[in-house]
Amino acid sequence: QLDLVAVQEAKFLRIGAEQFRSVVEGDHQVLLRLFRTVAGYLSGAADVMLAAGVEIPREFGPQKPPQPDSEAEE
Repeated sequence: QLDLVAVQEAKFLRIGAEQFRSVVEGDHQVLLRLFRTVAGYLSGAADVMLAAGVEIPREFGPQKPPQPDSEAEE
């Protein structure tokens, strides 16, 4: 799930999970187009984050929580 904010007048179609699965399982072209669209948005978001100096983790799997500075604890 996600929240969207429209920057101009827009109309959206909301479908349930079962209907969505039915569409992508039945039409591989739709699924491929969806994957390409999402990949493009993720790539663009990564470019923005890198340009802003945000470190992007490269490992997969659970991330270790940041350890507090020992000086901050004293």
